[in-house]
Amino acid sequence: MGAAVAIGLALAGCGGGREEGSPGFVSGFYGGAAADEPRSALVARDILSAGGSAADGAVALAFTLSVTYPSSAGLGGGGRCLAYDPRQGRVDSLDFWPRGGQATGGVAPRAAIPGLVRGMSALHARHGKLPWQQILAPAENLARFGDQVSRALAIELSEAGPQVQGQAAVRELFGGASGAAVEGSLVRQIDLAGVLGQVRARGAGEFYVGPLARRIADGIAAAGGDVTLEDLRSYAPRWVEPQTISYGFHVMSFAAGQSDITARTLVRLLTVEKKEEDTRDEQRAHLFVEAVARARLQGENANFGGFNPAEASELASLSGGRTPPPMPSPEASQRRRPGTTSFLVVDREGRAVACVLSMNGPFGAVRIAQGTGVFLAQAETVTGEDGAAVLIHNANNRGFIYASAASGGPAAPAALVYVVQRAIPLALPFEQAIREPRLHHVGAPPLVLHEQNLSAGTRDTLDRRKHRLQPVQALGRVNAMYCARGLPNRGARLCEVSTDPRGAGLAVSADR
Repeated sequence: MGAAVAIGLALAGCGGGREEGSPGFVSGFYGGAAADEPRSALVARDILSAGGSAADGAVALAFTLSVTYPSSAGLGGGGRCLAYDPRQGRVDSLDFWPRGGQATGGVAPRAAIPGLVRGMSALHARHGKLPWQQILAPAENLARFGDQVSRALAIELSEAGPQVQGQAAVRELFGGASGAAVEGSLVRQIDLAGVLGQVRARGAGEFYVGPLARRIADGIAAAGGDVTLEDLRSYAPRWVEPQTISYGFHVMSFAAGQSDITARTLVRLLTVEKKEEDTRDEQRAHLFVEAVARARLQGENANFGGFNPAEASELASLSGGRTPPPMPSPEASQRRRPGTTSFLVVDREGRAVACVLSMNGPFGAVRIAQGTGVFLAQAETVTGEDGAAVLIHNANNRGFIYASAASGGPAAPAALVYVVQRAIPLALPFEQAIREPRLHHVGAPPLVLHEQNLSAGTRDTLDRRKHRLQPVQALGRVNAMYCARGLPNRGARLCEVSTDPRGAGLAVSADR
């Protein structure tokens, strides 16, 4: 499931005896999708093959994740998305992160205000094509009639074991008294299906205003959260300006989260002098980890000056000897499951959506709003490194080139850029770009984390450069799609889509 899928594309057609809105309406290339959980990617595939837009597929995928991957996505959580429309040559950035409500008595709330429902509604309103009711139906059906636990979710349940088993409602949902749901177990979520059914039939507003909203607020209170009905009513997603960089003939756009800022800064550091691709692999690794440290130190508004790879050894002083800000421990920096996930959807017209969704911790607050089946996101107090997304399009013909989103904790921004740099300027085979061992710089104390299959030559070079090295199992998870000749394109085309082999997700597209 983690291998890259190469797609030799014929001209996309429609029809085949099916009506628009029915899976199979699009014959030939319908686009592609990649996600950390397989069932959600398959739902997005069906929406695309029915003639839906990338936004339609993304909305269906996100709601499906609330059923099949509640460790990292849910109606009680939120996220950030980038959406590209080649007809206008415009990238939109949408922020619907789960935020804390109005705490009482100076005590921070234990549950965040849910943002996903209104966020997905905003995305659909601006970029959707198929009816809202149709694209929510798959998630509702999976909750109502049950779905088998995927390997991706089984891993999350296993690693969060004590947390899950400590909450009766969560334990009952996943395996009864033992809390031991395993891969292939059938899980039905009737309460969640009821909520999804109301949102499907009456629209996203029902979740925030009216009888359902009151039921949600009461359920949160019963679960120990402090989110009020007024908090729900006042929550609104925000359309913000994406961060952009000129990238050769392309435009690279990032979302507006802290991790996205770090990723954008890192790209700028690596491309100002445009010499990074001219160095040997071992030297390139040194440049990369030093750039990661500088990106964390300098931030979005820094004066980047003339970063020159030939003078990279001088970067060890990190901007005149200043110490980077404190960063998480090596253990935290290599976490695979900080309660965040990523996905992307691209349609045959070159419209694209890349998203990061989060519960602000594995299974969020590890509580379910009573009587609703809605997992509650944890109310975060400090914005952490959680995930990042990027879209790339051609500045001249507006063609879609590349979409990627990453999760996995503090290493996510570096993982995102590591793959982009290898797939595009270095022109490595796409599957190799995804699989190649990654690096991450932990600022204080200065430490370079590296995946265990990093070459001996690269390790020796980093050691000679006085980097402290520590092997880890995995650094970030990246979903990506690359169309080197752009989309849409009436000539011969080649696109590749991949999910990260470090996880148990799925990448899908048409091979005809």
